[in-house]
Amino acid sequence: GCGPGSITRGFTKYVKEVVGVDSSEDVISQAQESGDGVDFRVASVYQLPFEDNSFDVVYAHQVLQHLANPVAALREILRSLRPGGLVAVREVVYSTMHGAPVLPGIQQWRDVYMATARNNGSEPDAGLYLKQWMHSAGLIEVRYSTATVTYSSEDEDR
Repeated sequence: GCGPGSITRGFTKYVKEVVGVDSSEDVISQAQESGDGVDFRVASVYQLPFEDNSFDVVYAHQVLQHLANPVAALREILRSLRPGGLVAVREVVYSTMHGAPVLPGIQQWRDVYMATARNNGSEPDAGLYLKQWMHSAGLIEVRYSTATVTYSSEDEDR
């Protein structure tokens, strides 16, 4: 979902109407505290409270990796999307997360997270499956790209 709305709010710079959805009432309450005009709602991505063809763009950031049925979620997203609209999704591939210097605690966290996610029926390497999931959901034209993110601290040796 939209979580506390930090990414969702960023869209207000580009479009007139922005809606954020999350399944957690607590998280939506936190998002609503900003009073910035974004329409935050409690809802399930499997049953969105919108009519067919409601949106020009739907963006999901790190959502599908947490779901037991990402294809069903994408189908519901497509139902709410206007013909010719854009579905944009960004997902992680946890198995590729590595760092230098190697920090055993971070490696252990990643391994535990991945095992827990899979035990709960979700996919921590969701980014690997996006094209397949989108085609399974009925999208015909799928374009995708990959990105590498590197984090470092200012005090790190150069």
